[in-house]
Amino acid sequence: MVDEISKIVDTLENRRFGDCGLYIRKFSHNLQLAVSKARRDRRITEFPNNEHRPPDLRNRIFRLLIVGYFKQRPWQFEVQFVLDEQGRIRFFVETSQPQAATASITGSDVIAKAMYATNDPRFARYAKPRTGDDTLDWATEYVRSRSHSPWMFHRRETC
Repeated sequence: MVDEISKIVDTLENRRFGDCGLYIRKFSHNLQLAVSKARRDRRITEFPNNEHRPPDLRNRIFRLLIVGYFKQRPWQFEVQFVLDEQGRIRFFVETSQPQAATASITGSDVIAKAMYATNDPRFARYAKPRTGDDTLDWATEYVRSRSHSPWMFHRRETC
């Protein structure tokens, strides 16, 4: 999935979008096509059984949380990929403009706990004090921590 996401980002990198919502919808559509193709090619043979989830979440395959800046304003998108009644993959985008404080605490509870609650030494170099003034720096280090090799272990726990 990471490789597919990287390919989509590379594909869209040189395109200019008038608003970030258009970019996110195009990104999500391309990812939807990639997942559908992987399913047809049998690289994905099954999706997890989510019967233990509440009814409104049972058909969810995965979700992406995307936080970034567009025209100097912070944006947050949650893209949910679900199976519809016919077994087709669909996506839904939720958009919001977070305040600086909420943007600085958005992310995986597992990684946040490792960075701030338990002070896991594997993530110490990424931990930044959270203040209202350095949200972009904090978010950058958070993203870097997720590309660090210990994240590969934690990623399985959060999916």
